[in-house]
Amino acid sequence: MNFYPTFYGGFDPGSGRAGLKLVSDRGDFEQVLTIDSQIATGNADNLLARGDINATIADVVRPGESLIQFNGADYYLQDLVQEGRNASYALGNPARYWGSHALVLLLTLACEMIHDRDFTLRIVTALPVSLYTKENRQRMKEALTRACHFKYNGIQRSARISVGYVCMEGQGALIHAGLAEGDQALVDIGERTTDLVAANGQKLIVSQCEGNHELGIGMITDAVIALYKRYGRVLSIPKAHDVMNRWAMGEQFADVAMPNGTLPGHMISAAIDKARRALARDIVSFAGSVWNVEGESVGQRFDQITVAGGGAYYLDDLLSGSLPRVMVPAKPEDANLSGYLELARSLEHKIADAWVA
Repeated sequence: MNFYPTFYGGFDPGSGRAGLKLVSDRGDFEQVLTIDSQIATGNADNLLARGDINATIADVVRPGESLIQFNGADYYLQDLVQEGRNASYALGNPARYWGSHALVLLLTLACEMIHDRDFTLRIVTALPVSLYTKENRQRMKEALTRACHFKYNGIQRSARISVGYVCMEGQGALIHAGLAEGDQALVDIGERTTDLVAANGQKLIVSQCEGNHELGIGMITDAVIALYKRYGRVLSIPKAHDVMNRWAMGEQFADVAMPNGTLPGHMISAAIDKARRALARDIVSFAGSVWNVEGESVGQRFDQITVAGGGAYYLDDLLSGSLPRVMVPAKPEDANLSGYLELARSLEHKIADAWVA
């Protein structure tokens, strides 16, 4: 009998970036990785034109590129997306969470970190608040719990995946950085979604949990793309994220020569700042509609409001000025992953058959 090395994981198939945090069952391995959630399709044989006549797929895939060959389809991820067709984040499609999109993201993330050709994954993952129903949780659990035989970057791999639990998105950050007792809330800001979660200790108050698929840092991404387009350059979403990350790191932008003239550096910063302020106002308004109590300002009932997700880097100062007792965890973009992993590692002590496929 073959025994695959086993890894516990927290997985988030995010609308802009997907992430996986892993630890081995032996405790000698821990790693976290996020990648762009965009996936394209293609014909991997066409990539052989990059090499000589004896080249294999493994020879021609370049660093930073990911290729999954599974169930008769070739999926292009990361830098390889530009070689593919029909590139998509599958936004607005609920089936992205229980279809091939989430599975391909999970396999890619796992193979980027795990060097064993055959392995077992025991994961906890999540659904957005707006999709968090018993039926959808079951769909996601059943879709990802499977044995997969596939090729990653031309090399045969095998993964045995078990999903122990499907959380409400944002619940991971509460597990990782929230309070053990008392009323608390969380604002989880992703690329195209913002989820509000309320809890008493670690027990969800479902009536005060709600998601919005129109709010997210994608509003800032769109502003950056629109600005560059005015000056004659079309930015991809990953390239726009690069610009935004530089802003978040405090970089001062230099003027940029463009086809339609010179784009002043201060206009890049101004576009980001204007968009983030509009987004912060919309999120506070959204929170007010969900957590409204007559005669009380938004969020006053909560002992702590945790702000998590990649959007925390752009909005923490603005939300701290509008909501009470805001706390931003270290590495807010990984807070959910950390919480999902913590739950995965403890799950078998809470649910006897958690990992039974």
